[in-house]
Amino acid sequence: MITLLPNCRVEVLLDAVFNFLKTKVKKPVMIDVGAHYGESLKRFAANGWQVHAFEPDPENLHILQQNVKKLDNVIIDTRAVTETSEQSLQLYNSSESSGISSLIAFHESHKSCTKVKSICLKDYCQKQSIDKIEFLKIDTEGYDLFVLKGLNWEIPPRIIVCEFEDAKTECLSYNFHDLAEYLCQQGYHLLISEWHPIKSYGTEHKWSCFKNYPCELDDKKAWGNIIAVRQETDIQYFKGFNI
Repeated sequence: MITLLPNCRVEVLLDAVFNFLKTKVKKPVMIDVGAHYGESLKRFAANGWQVHAFEPDPENLHILQQNVKKLDNVIIDTRAVTETSEQSLQLYNSSESSGISSLIAFHESHKSCTKVKSICLKDYCQKQSIDKIEFLKIDTEGYDLFVLKGLNWEIPPRIIVCEFEDAKTECLSYNFHDLAEYLCQQGYHLLISEWHPIKSYGTEHKWSCFKNYPCELDDKKAWGNIIAVRQETDIQYFKGFNI
């Protein structure tokens, strides 16, 4: 749940990604899986990036479409990104927070919302003729590992930011370490941005610390973001950013 609140450290982290990449690439591509209202993609789209945004929740989708309607460099797809394409899956949303729509009902407030079709990024990128990805942001409320497994690793993204929280993913038979190790196996170096356990969704959360992976979490109930980069030296840029 990448929730962008005033002075939120996640928003600062996304600014760091943008500033890191903006002088290094031409005609850059961002893929935003779980775009919500478009908070994460806005700075990239406004600066000429080609953005492919996935948002299957109809309520979130309506607001996203309004927020990017003047940007012809944003392509919106209403399918849910997973490991395989052409599945019909149940989507759940919540009255507690618009940011926790998910393919799993991990919270007591979740209710069945709609059926959605699935797409894997390998198939999507092939159809869209995408042969290079600068930034992949994943925020799927539990399905982040499956999004990664559906990627064509012959075109690895320059930077990946995804989310972990074992409370969401243990029912899917994976945890923080499984997600982190999968990224390491693809040749990434990881910086972990750990947040204290969530007390209530839809409210401001408390940040804990940065850690280089491999590591253990300070709190097994913590959640956070994984910043995955291709060069180990790049970690220092993000670790030293004003967060």
